[in-house]
Amino acid sequence: MSAQEAAVFEFIERIDKHPSMDGLLDDLLQVANVFGFTHMIYTGLPVGNAPIDPLVKSNRFPTE
Repeated sequence: MSAQEAAVFEFIERIDKHPSMDGLLDDLLQVANVFGFTHMIYTGLPVGNAPIDPLVKSNRFPTE
């Protein structure tokens, strides 16, 4: 099993142990980092030309 695969399975084992969505998403971003992702956003999908801002649940992008 590769280190990437192990990171995913270890994350799955930890999912229920997170008391908050923020902690879960921070952990998920650390796992995604193993695959080269450095930022992420958790959001719903807007309909048509509706703004996305009200649908953003969590944003892990730099403020700039």
